[in-house]
Amino acid sequence: MPEYAVGRDDVLSALRGALGPLDHVQALRILHDPTRHNFQTRYVHYDLPEEDVRRLAELFFVADADELSAKRERAEPWFHEVLLAIHDGPLTDDIERAARRAQGGGDDG
Repeated sequence: MPEYAVGRDDVLSALRGALGPLDHVQALRILHDPTRHNFQTRYVHYDLPEEDVRRLAELFFVADADELSAKRERAEPWFHEVLLAIHDGPLTDDIERAARRAQGGGDDG
């Protein structure tokens, strides 16, 4: 969406896409502290690794639509990397175990 809006010189719609880093915050929270997955940016300095906070800060500050496009290109691979880490992590095992219990399959540990 932001790339399309930038191409049309629709800066306001493009900057709406600047909220994309909030998706990153939520994904990082799910990875590092799932109990606070919905805290958005509150307490990120306490809950997330310092390097992740630095990277997020760089994504949040956008001067114009061109910078938004450049930052989005940098952010997307990182976002997918975090999603893969969530998928491969212990939270996935917990979800799958809960789903088996909900279907009457018991808890296999």
